[in-house]
Amino acid sequence: MDSFIVLFISFHLNPATNWDLKLIIGMWLVKYVYKVIMAIILTPVIYLVHILIESYLGEPLATQLKEHAIQQKTGFF
Repeated sequence: MDSFIVLFISFHLNPATNWDLKLIIGMWLVKYVYKVIMAIILTPVIYLVHILIESYLGEPLATQLKEHAIQQKTGFF
């Protein structure tokens, strides 16, 4: 939804461009479909890489590193 708002403000409300609303909806739809497809493709890849890293490190070291990262967590949240 935020992509649509940015496109609408940037290209429809902007007097220099004033694109047709159908064009903006078409652009937004293509971007949305692309994001969904990439999420579907990349989610299993990310899980696979996570599994490979854990198997490379071994469960004890991976657990130790996770706990260390949790203890070192500072910042915004």
